[in-house]
Amino acid sequence: MKSLPEDEREELLKEVQTEDVYPVLNWAPNPAAVKATLNFISDNGTVTYEELRQHIVNLDYADTDEGKYNFGIVSVKEDDPVFNTTGGQEADTEISLTPIGEEIASVFDDHKEIRPVERALLCGLQPYGSGFAYLSLLDEHREDGILRQDLEDAMIDRFGGSGKYFTGYFTSWYAKLGLLEKEQVGRKKKFHPAFPEAW
Repeated sequence: MKSLPEDEREELLKEVQTEDVYPVLNWAPNPAAVKATLNFISDNGTVTYEELRQHIVNLDYADTDEGKYNFGIVSVKEDDPVFNTTGGQEADTEISLTPIGEEIASVFDDHKEIRPVERALLCGLQPYGSGFAYLSLLDEHREDGILRQDLEDAMIDRFGGSGKYFTGYFTSWYAKLGLLEKEQVGRKKKFHPAFPEAW
C-alpha cells in the first residue's frame, strides 16, 4: 500500500473505512415481530406502514387498527441506520431497509422460530443494547474511572442524540443496582465500575 500513489491510497482507504454506526431499533416488545418485519421489508423492497401493519397483525404479532402505526420497530428518526422512510407514520408512508438494515435482515431465516444467533442479534439491536455499551465503557476505565461528561460524550458518539438519554437512564438504574460507584472530583462526578472484571 505504501508504494501506491497518494490519491490511489486515499481512495483505497475510503473503501475499507467504515463509519461507527450502532444500529438500535425502536422499542419492540416482541422479537418475532422484529424478525417478521425485517423479512417482510427485505422480501418486498419497499412497503407502506399499512402493508406492514396488516402483515404483523395477520401473524398475531400486533393488535392495532387500520390507521394506527404505533407498534414500534420502525424508527421515525431521519438518518436511521436500519430503516429508510418517506417521513411520518401515515398509511402510505414507504419503508425500506438501509444497507445496514439489509445486512441485518440477511441473518434471519424464514421460519417463525428464532434461532440463537437471531436472538443474540435482536438483543444487541434493542435499546437495552446501549446498556451493555455503557457497562463496557465503565469497564474500559476500570483503573482510573471515567468522568460523567466523558461517558456521556462517548455514548453520544455511539448512539447519536439518544446517547444523552441512555447515559442518564443507565446511570440512575445501575447506581440503584450497585453496578457503579460515584466519586466527586471537584465539581465533577467520576464513575467507577462496581462489578467484577470477569462479569
